[in-house]
Amino acid sequence: MPHLIISEKIITLFLKILLFFLLVFSVKSYAQQYNGAYIIKKADCIIIQTVGQDIFDNHYSFDVFTYYTYKTNSGKIKYETLKPGNKTKGIFLGVNVRYSFLFRYLQLLRME
Repeated sequence: MPHLIISEKIITLFLKILLFFLLVFSVKSYAQQYNGAYIIKKADCIIIQTVGQDIFDNHYSFDVFTYYTYKTNSGKIKYETLKPGNKTKGIFLGVNVRYSFLFRYLQLLRME
């Protein structure tokens, strides 16, 4: 009988360790990564729906100071510059997409 009790304890300990690792790796798998180009394309669509394609093409440009926030595995919230060719890091929390609005001087003269 003592042999059987030790085996049950070992099996229980093994299952607890296995469950711990499954939980740790499943939490990491829930971290969503997005492609920067995908985020920018979605933001462009929202702006185009609001102001129209012509105004967007002639007056708006993507600002390189666009950033996103994410949570690291240690629970810290960090900011990172969003670049079209990169994927987001950590657990994605949100993005601040910035555009520059270009108002040309010649257009101002035509309005007068």
